[in-house]
Amino acid sequence: MLTSLEKKIQRTRRLTTSSQFQLRAMAFCVTSIVASGALGQQAEPDQHRSFYESSMKALQLAANDLPNGPNAEASALPTAAAANTDTGNLASVTVTARKREEFIQSVPVPVTVLGGKDLARDGAVTLGDFAEKAPNLAVSATNSRQTSVALRGLGKNSANEAIQSSVGLIVDGVVLTQAGMSWSDYVDLDQVEVLRGPQGTLQGKNTTLGAIVITTKLPSFKPEYTFQGSYGSRSTFDLKGSATGPIAEDVLAYRASFYDTQGDGPIKNIYTPLGGTWEGRNRWGSRIQFLLTPHPDFSARLILNYDASNEKGNLSPYISDPTTFANGTPRTITYTSRLARSYFGGYTPLIGAISSDYVDLNSAKSLPVHQSGISLELNQHFSSFDLTSITAYKHNDFDFQNDFDYTHFNISQLSGTVGNTHQLTQEFRLASPIGKAVDYQLGIFAHTADSYTLSRTLYGQDAGAFYASNAQYAALTAAQLQASLNGVYNTTEIDPSSKSIAGFGQANWHINDKATLTVGLRDTRETVGASFNKISTGGVAVTGGALAIRQAQQGVTYGYVNPADVTDTSASWLLNPSYQLTPDVLIYGSASHGTKSGAVQLDSNGKSANVSPENSKDIEVGFKSSWLDRSLFINVNAFQTTITDYQSTATVVSSTSSTGYTSLLTNVGGVKIRGVEIDGAWNPNHTLRVNLGAAYNQANYSSYTNATCPVELNVSTPCDFTGKQVANAPRITANLGVDYKHALANGSTAHVFLSDVFRSRANLSTTLSAYTWQGAYNVVNGGFGIILADGKSELDIVARNLFDKRYAINLGQYSNAAGVSEFYGDPRYVGISFKTRF
Repeated sequence: MLTSLEKKIQRTRRLTTSSQFQLRAMAFCVTSIVASGALGQQAEPDQHRSFYESSMKALQLAANDLPNGPNAEASALPTAAAANTDTGNLASVTVTARKREEFIQSVPVPVTVLGGKDLARDGAVTLGDFAEKAPNLAVSATNSRQTSVALRGLGKNSANEAIQSSVGLIVDGVVLTQAGMSWSDYVDLDQVEVLRGPQGTLQGKNTTLGAIVITTKLPSFKPEYTFQGSYGSRSTFDLKGSATGPIAEDVLAYRASFYDTQGDGPIKNIYTPLGGTWEGRNRWGSRIQFLLTPHPDFSARLILNYDASNEKGNLSPYISDPTTFANGTPRTITYTSRLARSYFGGYTPLIGAISSDYVDLNSAKSLPVHQSGISLELNQHFSSFDLTSITAYKHNDFDFQNDFDYTHFNISQLSGTVGNTHQLTQEFRLASPIGKAVDYQLGIFAHTADSYTLSRTLYGQDAGAFYASNAQYAALTAAQLQASLNGVYNTTEIDPSSKSIAGFGQANWHINDKATLTVGLRDTRETVGASFNKISTGGVAVTGGALAIRQAQQGVTYGYVNPADVTDTSASWLLNPSYQLTPDVLIYGSASHGTKSGAVQLDSNGKSANVSPENSKDIEVGFKSSWLDRSLFINVNAFQTTITDYQSTATVVSSTSSTGYTSLLTNVGGVKIRGVEIDGAWNPNHTLRVNLGAAYNQANYSSYTNATCPVELNVSTPCDFTGKQVANAPRITANLGVDYKHALANGSTAHVFLSDVFRSRANLSTTLSAYTWQGAYNVVNGGFGIILADGKSELDIVARNLFDKRYAINLGQYSNAAGVSEFYGDPRYVGISFKTRF
């Protein structure tokens, strides 16, 4: 349901203020609504019906004749939106994996669906929460910029705006070109779909590993108001609400939603002047939608959103600081030994188990993030096809001020990155009716995105005494040490940009009543660029050893560099046969190729080090089945993906860095992943529901001969990681959920729900250090509650991480100025929640 491209999207450079850009996008959207609304001016009032709702009714009627239709016990199939409120009976769950409303058991694609009702009950509102419910999905989100999404163990990259995600993120049809744009709470959800495998021939932007499709509820012409309030551990107070209804009967409807979450963190700051807690919640947001249906064959959906957070976080305290290298040789200088110098008065840093409860920070501040967006989706039905247009603008900005020395000394007065990203996307799609022989979808996708980041460090008077080598410290006076770095201000500006335009198409050839062949093709032309500016200012004039300390911290200051843009043209394709073996068993296979663009980069010396495009070849074989009178569903998928020039943020040796290492985006020679995924659900009656998701995933480097060795080996030559398990890729992931309901005498319903998340051991550092292994772990979530007799109100006791399991999301190896760092998952939360609708 998308249109042809009526005019080319010209590349739009970043304006001096984001508001100017947004006003232009909004003006385009409003103009489109007015112009498109003219299509329905002549319609009679009784013809004014929602195009969305009429489509859902048609789908409902057709469902009764489908082999994978509703469970015979059900009195009637709900509409698609209602069906997706839980995922117990997969036969009644619809997905948009192929840009149409289809029942999940009829779609030959490995997909996991998370229902909005279950997500709301469990308080699952972030990408990280979704990852606990889908096999082979991993999310690392320590802050907006440090957000990354991985499927099947690959795709975890962050803190580099030049790299585009290997896993697509699509919210209400809009592609997010940066994973950090997902830094918000998603409330008022319809469902979340996790699609595995390359998705470039249909899902907007080209992706090499899969996509996450997030869908919020539509405006409704039936008035409804919902409210949810929660209170729990660490004084966490959470409010959510939504309202929907008609503005003009059968012509214009609205939906508004909001959330506000405030709470203390689990880590206390012992530095009294600053004090407070860290890693708590402080975020809020709102979304308003309008649905215009002036004619039965036309609809327009306008969405505006604003999300913000101002949280004290981004802490990765040091959990150890080894005194020897792997061969037993003593380390001559460590984080701990620097702070043991007489200059610091015998200070003992907080390292180890105590660092999970306390920090000693004097300069860190909260991390503000602001996001806004506007999108317009237009749908026009003609007699022989449907046209859809989605126009969207998104903006994200942040300002991070950290204290990564984790002491109350004035070592770094300011450390962190400030930046902003904005994107403009346009997608047109044309869809034929589902035909007996052939049906198809064609589309054009274009985007332009620009980012700006300023990474900066302002050194304090104690920095020289900390960063000096042992010899420099012994040779210089306290005054000389202070003069070496006090007031020195290092900055690095990076301004990456990208623009692309692509044509794509996918067709289904229904060979007979049981066999279908799906083919897809995409052609993409993408241009990426970036400018760089690294300078150092401030400080008083110094010489000798003090100058040497300063130069070590400054590294190479190469000034303004503007490398040439890089343009790539690439093709993606899909072959996807399927066969309805029986009314309850669908078998399928697929072969596909996906690609994503390269990036313009510099090395630590300011020299060009561009990153090549990433390519993947994927093979899938699977079946979807129902058993026991369609109360048991078992879907199994086997896959093998070969990736060449895998893009990864790597820690590499640097002679110009004071720590001896720096982080760069680079290409890994090759990666091969293979495994099996299982999605299952058992719904024996109306009271019990069991969901299971599991995956075995063998992700190994097939070629990586120039890897940076872990620091504990104390060598300068490259390591060969060929054949080793890929970083951040556990072999086994599993998710088990149980939901039991019991009717009470007064008409109310009691229910108990429990879920268990398992992840096997994985190394969380690209250097595969012995110190950065996260062992296998389980996280248990659950609760119990009462649904009142009217079915509109519910009171729940909810627990997340019930047994308070400590596990790492990120681990970083040590250096000569830092210990082994850990960012760990949320500790136990227990709260009470009340929600109602009227």
